[in-house]
Amino acid sequence: MLHWHGDTYDLPHGAVHLAKSELCTNQAFRIGQHTFGLQFHVETNADLVHRWAEDDADFARSALGPDGPARILAQAHESSQRVCESGRLLISNILDQMLGKPG
Repeated sequence: MLHWHGDTYDLPHGAVHLAKSELCTNQAFRIGQHTFGLQFHVETNADLVHRWAEDDADFARSALGPDGPARILAQAHESSQRVCESGRLLISNILDQMLGKPG
């Protein structure tokens, strides 16, 4: 999933930790069966990432160096389909959990 942030957070009381990355310990959590928090972006596609890389190029450079925007664009085109499929599956699983559908 796309990690496009410089912020982080502590888990809320009672939260179950669900995901982390090399850059951020808390990327996703669940409280109970109906509350989920996601720090990463499951909604992206190559076009959206391209726009973000252009619009927020200074942030990309500060995080990844002078070639940050170009690196992001290269990764976006390589992984776009896989990330979109994974994002749809994740959201589908979260909705199933929230609606009490058997897994």
